[in-house]
Amino acid sequence: MPKKVLLKLSGEFFQHDTNAIATESLKAVAKNILTLQQAGMRVAVVVGAGNLVRGRHFVADGYDMPTVHYAGMLSAVVNGVMLKAALEQQGASARVVSTFDIPQVTEPHNPSKNKNAYEAGEVLIAGGSGRPFVTTDTGAVLFALELGADVLLKATHVDGVYDSDPRTNASAQKYTSITYRQALAENLQVMDGAALALAQEHGLEMVVCRWEQAALAQFAAGEAVGTRVYTENK
Repeated sequence: MPKKVLLKLSGEFFQHDTNAIATESLKAVAKNILTLQQAGMRVAVVVGAGNLVRGRHFVADGYDMPTVHYAGMLSAVVNGVMLKAALEQQGASARVVSTFDIPQVTEPHNPSKNKNAYEAGEVLIAGGSGRPFVTTDTGAVLFALELGADVLLKATHVDGVYDSDPRTNASAQKYTSITYRQALAENLQVMDGAALALAQEHGLEMVVCRWEQAALAQFAAGEAVGTRVYTENK
């Protein structure tokens, strides 16, 4: 059973109705994370920022891509700071690390200190990759490898990886497990290609599952859940 988890979490889970960051959503996210931690797992989180900045929309309208990417990463830091507050409100110890120099609210990215905090049981939160043109998907894989995580857990609105979108295609078929090679060859929307290739190269296992407490409890108990994505020779 995996003991060290890197959770890739969309910023969409922070919003509710017209609120980009809603208190009830934050509480639910924190509660789900504690489901993993209370099962004895070490948990790190990479948060997205789709609730605050939809970068592709701005780029499509002609905005400078690096500028939009930096705005997205700063928004991910905002999400991280609010998630830290929600976790602390529920009694957990958490810290936000960032490659940006914001000493009032985040700690500098320091690989050895990050790993020590992670191993000690703090929830480690990172927003973005720190560089433009590198997605939070790839940032999550990099952070997982740096921390020595056993598995990257990608939370989604559906219960795994399908051959097409099950929300629009009732005939979509779910994979219980799939190799990175197949996911790349079939262009399945698991993560972006760079993230999948990096995870495949380093043999980092991924589990894609629905972001709900029941599924996370199953995962924490070592039960099969969602879709396992793995490197073929592992």
